Amino acid sequence: MTKLSILCVGLLLCLPLNTHGLEDRLPEGSQLIDLDGREVYSREWGDIKQGPALILLSGPTDHWHSDSAWFSLLGPILADNYRTITLDRPGATWSGSVPEPGYSAFGESLGLILERLAVTDYVLVAFASSNLTVNSFLATETSVPGLRGLVLIDPDTLVPETVAFYKEFTGPFRDREAVREYVLAGKYAERAQQINEKEHAEIRAMVPERYEHRVDWSYLERIFALRLEPQHIAERFAEVAAYNEDLDIAMKRPLPTDIPLVIIDSDFESKAIAAEPDKPELSEWRETSTAWYQALVAKADCGHYLPLESDEHLVMMADPDIVIKAVGLVLDCGSGAKDKQSVE
Repeated sequence: MTKLSILCVGLLLCLPLNTHGLEDRLPEGSQLIDLDGREVYSREWGDIKQGPALILLSGPTDHWHSDSAWFSLLGPILADNYRTITLDRPGATWSGSVPEPGYSAFGESLGLILERLAVTDYVLVAFASSNLTVNSFLATETSVPGLRGLVLIDPDTLVPETVAFYKEFTGPFRDREAVREYVLAGKYAERAQQINEKEHAEIRAMVPERYEHRVDWSYLERIFALRLEPQHIAERFAEVAAYNEDLDIAMKRPLPTDIPLVIIDSDFESKAIAAEPDKPELSEWRETSTAWYQALVAKADCGHYLPLESDEHLVMMADPDIVIKAVGLVLDCGSGAKDKQSVE
């Protein structure tokens, strides 16, 4: 789930948008991958084509925005040393729309996407709910010989009590047609603009000063503009409506234990806990998630748990160095450092 999606319950304050209509020219390094008539947007950062590729999968924050804008800093930094690719699910940025959006459906297409990109040696880096895509991908593919390992950043916790907890926040979006009509009538436009401005300011504040010059601000701002399009907002809300089913599917598709795994665990839940101290379920959510992450790492042939004191959910923006470290740990697992686990 997201970190502060908790705070947007009942406010219908989470959006997304359609992508076709701003500028015809895609950002540098971009392409639209055709999947039997469906288009998936891909952005490749840098010029490195050799060695393992890093596939970056976005997930939502407190306003359910879930697209490759979140990698506007991490993408350029990782591209200094790796082939680095971001992918956007249908309905996000320049990807086309589909009747039934969702994290699980995207995971079922991921193998074909990687084939079209000629990716045969790679690490999946998944933020927030995109671990649902990873679970779906690994359950769909009969074998993944090129997968070096996984880096999961604040993944959704897949145990019954937390899944039930997450589902509470999708209530305002479940009537897809009513939500779609509301958005397309322009009734969400002002709120969308407010959220954009708020998130833009938050990102400016959280990026470390030494990395400010590495952010692809032009790319980020183009996507922020796309997020204001009513059609795109409606499509993102449709994905939120499908989130409950995605959770149920992922619960039935546990991660295999023979794949190297690093989990980065920020303390983003503390913001929600501070905002609503009378809700013990928020602290329980944090404790359950920590225990589940550590259990996953312990079961992995080569696993590492990296807890953070920071309450910033967008780890990719606030602390790109920890993601660089996590990628290194995964690749070390494949170079003779097997059969070990660590909590750092």
